[in-house]
Amino acid sequence: MHRASADGFVKAVKQPKTDGIERSFSHVELFEVGKTFDAFDRSGDGRISYEELRSTMSSLGVTMSENALQKVVAQLDTDGNGEISKEEFLEWYESAIDDDGHSMHERAEFLFKLFDRDDSGEITIGEFKAALDVFNI
Repeated sequence: MHRASADGFVKAVKQPKTDGIERSFSHVELFEVGKTFDAFDRSGDGRISYEELRSTMSSLGVTMSENALQKVVAQLDTDGNGEISKEEFLEWYESAIDDDGHSMHERAEFLFKLFDRDDSGEITIGEFKAALDVFNI
């Protein structure tokens, strides 16, 4: 399994806040989160399926067990239809950035590890391009 573990990803996935506090997103932030959602929604149908989540995480070099994938879908899929809508993804994002307990340094380190596929401590152009290709950038 790649250094950026599935456990770290599963721990980062939380239920959206239910205290009624809404956060307003900037247009840029909504655009960026939307691009991330679209990278997972490979079929373009507006929903992330279990298979799309598994495939995208695998493309990023993160191997997740069936149990871990099921937990992620169950936590993000608040309406229980088995897929993650863009609205559910935004609710999760809002919750995650407001109260994930991780410092900016920890977040950056996690992302660095996703790009550093050979665990060399450096990101090569090839590793960078491979990660960008996953997100169709």
